[in-house]
Amino acid sequence: MTNFKVFSWLFTLDHKRIGMIYTLIGVWSGFVGLSLSVMIRIKFVEPYFNVISSDCYKFLITNHGIIMIFFFLMPVLIGGFGKYLIPLLSGLPDLKLPRLKALSAWLLLPSILFLILRMCFVYVLILPGFGMVSHVCRNLGCSYDTFGFYGLLFAMVSIVCLGSVVWGHHMFTVGLDVKTAVFFSSVTMIIGVPTGIKVFSWLYMILNSRVSMREPVFCLNKYLLQCHCIVSKVGFNLCFFPMHYFGMCGLPRRVCVY
Repeated sequence: MTNFKVFSWLFTLDHKRIGMIYTLIGVWSGFVGLSLSVMIRIKFVEPYFNVISSDCYKFLITNHGIIMIFFFLMPVLIGGFGKYLIPLLSGLPDLKLPRLKALSAWLLLPSILFLILRMCFVYVLILPGFGMVSHVCRNLGCSYDTFGFYGLLFAMVSIVCLGSVVWGHHMFTVGLDVKTAVFFSSVTMIIGVPTGIKVFSWLYMILNSRVSMREPVFCLNKYLLQCHCIVSKVGFNLCFFPMHYFGMCGLPRRVCVY
């Protein structure tokens, strides 16, 4: 009986089970990437004492990025949420080509090993999250006017287009000339414009919403919510503010000795 259950999960064609498989793989990989991130911070504490060697540090920071993007964000946001929710939101029993979809979950590793990207994939990975937030805000606000819909549409398309030409901001330390560096820096900052449009569109939709005080979000414990906000803000700044400071002082990225 147990073997039959394992067999049914390994060779399932149900979009919900496939989405759960993607999500479980992504969550497990997220903990692996988190452990590598902790080791990177240990190296930052005392970089000269070689608690972790420089070669090992380069291995950690490279594989941390690969694991968090390709093994955590992609399987969870695109594979997990996409395959689980799209048929439900569309009112469909399943997606097309179920066997090919099931095979894609188990071919995740070799497909990533030979993947060559021509664009900054971070901006593409955040789009599913933006889409889910936009879907929730639009349904809560019951807003179908021009400002909300076309503002979000313009922001999404702009992020995709601008994200394909910002790859050069990873190459500032290799000796780019001034004009090229200025171009990539400017395009990177311009991406903040459609992001701001998206945020204001969300706020506009929420202001027009008819959300009552009976919604679960208003039933949260006030003190737990305040503690969560404080811990998140303080923890984020304790983790990343030293990196921003040393970066402003001239320390290049991916360098542990300062």
